[in-house]
Amino acid sequence: MTDAEFFGVPDRKVSVAPGDETDRPEWYQAYLSNGRLKEDFRVWHDAGPALDIFLFCQTQWRHGYNGVTGLDYTAVMAVIAPRYPYPPEQVEIMDDIHLFERGAMTAFNELRKIAEDKAEAERERAKQR
Repeated sequence: MTDAEFFGVPDRKVSVAPGDETDRPEWYQAYLSNGRLKEDFRVWHDAGPALDIFLFCQTQWRHGYNGVTGLDYTAVMAVIAPRYPYPPEQVEIMDDIHLFERGAMTAFNELRKIAEDKAEAERERAKQR
């Protein structure tokens, strides 16, 4: 029994099983093919609204010289405000989105590091030829 089930909190099942990733962004497909996620996972009911908004805003990442720097909060708030007009709800959802954002940025940085390492190895092989 999960904690959510124990407390009577319904959770949603989100599918990330192999074969379901065709409509996902390229970084997500790379994340899946890297062996990180190969099965379904559950999302607690109270995190559902924030997850929906986070996924809706997946094209609103800001980029800097060293890659992704975070979400464009103006765009995120433009999505949140009409759906959740009360400030306490907005704060709660933004707190959850910050957690998702940090996890996604960790994954982005891992993938960028892997790509940089591959590029460096390729440059070294090219020098040796």
